[in-house]
Amino acid sequence: MILGIGIDILSLARFQAVIERRGALALGKRICTRREFEELEALSGAAGAPLAGTRPEVRFLSARWAAKEAAYKALSPLRPLWKSLDLSYLPSGQPKLHLVDAQLGDKPPALLTTISHDGGVVVAVVVAQSPA
Repeated sequence: MILGIGIDILSLARFQAVIERRGALALGKRICTRREFEELEALSGAAGAPLAGTRPEVRFLSARWAAKEAAYKALSPLRPLWKSLDLSYLPSGQPKLHLVDAQLGDKPPALLTTISHDGGVVVAVVVAQSPA
């Protein structure tokens, strides 16, 4: 059963400006799970090295921002924390968004996710389904 559908669209130029103002690692600490943050650090070539708004970090963080915002909308009225949602990719390239804590009970909803980058925007759609 579908519990909710969420969508988010994000201007990459505006998001890159936020990253340049605040720093990729500072933003990453706010929105990323521990696993995601380690992946972000690896984009710089060395853990702890400053990231300067390069395309890989913008793509990495914008995908997570949009997917997590779409998930918030799909899960409404529940409000998971930024760090409660983890985005990874299957070998096929398909995005996989899942809850990483027990905030929503023993059987959290499945989060069917799709993400696209094109034309200066990133868009994410999440469909929350009741657990099987």
